[in-house]
Amino acid sequence: MADPKSNKAPIRVAFVGNYLERFWARVEKTDTCWQWCGTDAHTYGTAVASGHSYRAHRVAYELTIGPIPDGLTLDHLCRNRGCVNPAHLEPVTNRENILRGECPHAHNARKTHCRHGHPLSGSNLLYEPHENRRRCRTCARAKPSAQPGSRHRRRLAARAKRAAAAPNPERESKRQLFDLLKAANWLEAIAAVHALLEKQAIAAPGEQADKS
Repeated sequence: MADPKSNKAPIRVAFVGNYLERFWARVEKTDTCWQWCGTDAHTYGTAVASGHSYRAHRVAYELTIGPIPDGLTLDHLCRNRGCVNPAHLEPVTNRENILRGECPHAHNARKTHCRHGHPLSGSNLLYEPHENRRRCRTCARAKPSAQPGSRHRRRLAARAKRAAAAPNPERESKRQLFDLLKAANWLEAIAAVHALLEKQAIAAPGEQADKS
């Protein structure tokens, strides 16, 4: 059917007369596939009528069988994109068409068991909506580090470990001050505050000089 938002004519209206003859002249019929020999013959063929482009396999289907149902697309059962044989074309949903393909999403969708042989069904199926993927619950329990978000937590933990290992006199002074306050050793705490302020006052002019 024609797109109401497009000025393209319906296929059965566009491909008449010379356009119809030229279309079939570019089709090489064999005992199996009908190979498109026109534009884009190496992939989904393109046929032109009245200045507009149409997919060759859609043209052949509508000319021989009829309009493609709304919301459906044509799947090549022969897996030959250049084939326009209507017997090799089946109207399916776009999702079904993708899942029948050879892309990684299609391969994963067809899996019934994980790599360790556990079934991806029933109570053993773990679905992660934020990543839109299925996982094996048994494997997830056996490997806690593979839980969602664990990579981010490990990264933060490693960053904190590196920061703690790096020498930081100011942090050590603040830690000693906290310990003194916790022990209610006020005299030493006051002395530690003065020492910390002196260190900051000494370091401040140097930092300003570096910036200038």
